[in-house]
Amino acid sequence: MLLFELACELNLDFPTLYQLGASLGFPDIDQNIPLTSEAVAALRAAAPAASLDAPPRRYPPRVRHRPRQPEVKVADLSLMARSIYRAETAVFSPHRSRALPRWITEAEAQVLERQALAWAACWFEPADVERWIVLNNAAVAPEAAAEMRRAGISAEAAAIPLWYGKVRKGHRSIAQRVHARDVTADEAAAQLRAAGLLRSAA
Repeated sequence: MLLFELACELNLDFPTLYQLGASLGFPDIDQNIPLTSEAVAALRAAAPAASLDAPPRRYPPRVRHRPRQPEVKVADLSLMARSIYRAETAVFSPHRSRALPRWITEAEAQVLERQALAWAACWFEPADVERWIVLNNAAVAPEAAAEMRRAGISAEAAAIPLWYGKVRKGHRSIAQRVHARDVTADEAAAQLRAAGLLRSAA
């Protein structure tokens, strides 16, 4: 079973599934390699606690007043879902067509709808969502991406594996560290500026 198939079955987004796998002792999950039966069993057993339906949300906006939510039209939601599908297909199954099939399972449709609503609620456009997902290997949640955007971090900067002021391949990216709450978006922006990888605000 591939990671995408398990995500649809468990109704989880990819960042949450990655974090869950790491917490269970499976840090090297590969989106293009079938999961072991042991990993599948462990993730299924632990999934209810990490379900997208389980409150509270992982990344509440850090503002005093809740911002006005955008009015999402059905057509816009469809565009967002198609962008998400293209991006995740490019990351997890690059050999497959990136066009959304005419027929998808109900579970896949529900996952795409939830993801589209989550990104739209954070005021992202479909093209922006596709860039954030592809550049960050699907390892960023919309709320974390919104926090980084507010801190001045672009999708490209978020993908940089910065470690102690230097770019080090193999280390976790800025997006992964913010998603895991190892650093705040503002702290990550400061680190990028100190390394000369992000312009200071004018």
